[in-house]
Amino acid sequence: MPAYSGEVSVPGETRRQAPLPTQATNGGPGLRGPGPAGERGCPRGRLPPACGAVPSPGPAPAELRLGTGGSARPGRGLGRGLRWAGPCPPPLPGQRGGAISPTADSPNPRRPFQARGGGYGVFIVAAKRTPFGSYGGLLKDFTATDLTEHAARAALAAGKVSPEIIDSVVVGSVMQSSADAIYIARHVGLRVGVPVPVPALTVNRLCGSGFQSIASGCQEICLNESEVVLCGGAESMSQAPYAVRNIRFGTRLGAELKLEDTLWAALTDTYVKIPMAITAENLAAKYNITREDCDRYAFKTQQRCKAAHDAGYFNAEMAPIEVKTKKGKESMQKDKQPKPQTSLEQLAKLPSVFKKDGTVTAGNASGVCDGAGAVIIASESALKKHSLTPLARVVAYHSSGCDPSIMGIGPVPAITEVLKKAGLTLKDMDLVEVNEAFAPQYLAVEKVLGLDPEKTNVNGGAIAMGHPLGASGSRITAHLVHELRHCGGKYAVGSTCIGGGQGIAVIIENTA
Repeated sequence: MPAYSGEVSVPGETRRQAPLPTQATNGGPGLRGPGPAGERGCPRGRLPPACGAVPSPGPAPAELRLGTGGSARPGRGLGRGLRWAGPCPPPLPGQRGGAISPTADSPNPRRPFQARGGGYGVFIVAAKRTPFGSYGGLLKDFTATDLTEHAARAALAAGKVSPEIIDSVVVGSVMQSSADAIYIARHVGLRVGVPVPVPALTVNRLCGSGFQSIASGCQEICLNESEVVLCGGAESMSQAPYAVRNIRFGTRLGAELKLEDTLWAALTDTYVKIPMAITAENLAAKYNITREDCDRYAFKTQQRCKAAHDAGYFNAEMAPIEVKTKKGKESMQKDKQPKPQTSLEQLAKLPSVFKKDGTVTAGNASGVCDGAGAVIIASESALKKHSLTPLARVVAYHSSGCDPSIMGIGPVPAITEVLKKAGLTLKDMDLVEVNEAFAPQYLAVEKVLGLDPEKTNVNGGAIAMGHPLGASGSRITAHLVHELRHCGGKYAVGSTCIGGGQGIAVIIENTA
């Protein structure tokens, strides 16, 4: 396996300032108890085992329990079901994210997180997605909210989950391209019948937003704030508007008004001042990946996607949607982005788009498209209480930063660290999904991690299906859940690179 150069910022070597004692952190309560740092809290994003809430500074009884604020349903109102289960263990260096209920014989055992009501573990009980529509295609008139609502309704029906038992709604979205997009999580919940008192949260970890919705939902369950969480991810890239900047308060005489394509602008990292595709070109140069390598991989992923569609491997995750066409209304059953007729000869003729004699072309990059997914997760106690059937268990998740100029390498530290948290190795994974933002980006990750091509992106990826930014994590999760059950595998890991220099990964376990 090629040596890991260290240019990626692996957790433990971060340059963040440590949080203040009362500073809220990702994945844990903001208030810290008294005592040494190692005893009064947990590192950013690492959920404390069996620790529903960390007490506020000052003495507090060991059996402190916070009430439900008079709410008729648990998990609502002031102090929603929070419970202090004693001091947290000392933090592990560089840890972020969570390992949820590792097995007793794990090489790196930890006490499992305690979900509300004494149940352990977080389980996926439903996972659905819309077909992905091509840019300006059949889904162009659907907002991201519309698409997520459709996926959420399908997930609720598939999992036989009543919206009445949902405790929280978390939706990931990036562009927020429609007028109602700022309300997306809230509106999705209300539209599908989730009770009005239930809170909603919209998250944005760019291309990892779909995964982040699941991670955030796991945190709520493990912190005893929720029992059942509706998670989702969505993007309507077709609805990204044009904008005219700096005219709200008038312009000077003779000033030129320039339209800004907000979609194109969003795909350029202004911190390093380069488009996302150039970060992939940087990886191609760094890891000696050729244009021919990229075209061969793009051809393979198109062929794998076609074979999977023909065999019906996507049927279990798909939520067909009714669309308007010139011939009237019809049911959109499959992704519209794939180009199964693509040949190696056609790919070789395409010009490189961002760099002279470069590797990235329109044929070996992920397509701009529209779509959404929904994943419903629940605590073990909720499974019993509501007679829910688990499809998979969320084992662990991890997010990590990396050099923005090679942002596509983000899955390397994310997967490396999430495996450590779970006490597992890549050999334990029966399926691996790495989002294909660009062919050289995927190939760099494959080379550095030493991924097995025979169990990675086995049914094609984003180069074929498209990459609606906020939805890809939800798509990958839904696919892994159902493909694990189809192939009889045990573990799977899904990951995406993230613009700006991050990566996120989630491990799931088949419960069949």
